[in-house]
Amino acid sequence: MCGFFQVNISIFKPLFVDTFSTSRNISYRMSSILLTPSIGVLGGYGITGYFIMKYEDWRLSFSIMSVMMFAMAGFLSTVPSKFLNLNKVQEMKRMRKK
Repeated sequence: MCGFFQVNISIFKPLFVDTFSTSRNISYRMSSILLTPSIGVLGGYGITGYFIMKYEDWRLSFSIMSVMMFAMAGFLSTVPSKFLNLNKVQEMKRMRKK
């Protein structure tokens, strides 16, 4: 399932960066977006390997991942709307319709 959900990110995130990023930092943002899934997978394997060696069980790594995802979702839900730039997206949609 993780691979299925990462496909959407790896396809649409570079398009988002290309559209909304400035030309000065586009290469930095594009390379960081393309590297983060690989680093996340390697980190997940490392954490799971640690739990297997220490506790002889791999299920604990999934429990910790779930808790971290819910905590991140809770944190992101508290971000004020003034930090979300949805006006630019709406303006681009209006320009495409014309």
